[in-house]
Amino acid sequence: MVYPAYGGANNPNSMSGDQNRKIFLGGLSYHTTDETLRAFCSRFGKITDCLVMRNPEGKSRGFGFVTYEDTSSVEDFMRSRPHTIDNRQIDPKRAIFRQVTCT
Repeated sequence: MVYPAYGGANNPNSMSGDQNRKIFLGGLSYHTTDETLRAFCSRFGKITDCLVMRNPEGKSRGFGFVTYEDTSSVEDFMRSRPHTIDNRQIDPKRAIFRQVTCT
């Protein structure tokens, strides 16, 4: 499971690979589509994956993830905040991977 990161590059939960190239985008409009998100975010670099999270009925959950081909695109995206997509100011954070444990 992936959650937004808090703490930046010195976060002890940091991992290599996709994690350094993936961002969490909170506060998305419920009308934002994968295509709209990809079109906006592609201004900052080549995207390898883009997904607006949806509930089982197919309705947006108001957040998504974008994975860039390289970390410099993530840096460019984060440096150029704030961002507005579909008339909503979004809340981007670096994504981190966390192990989900069952109790």
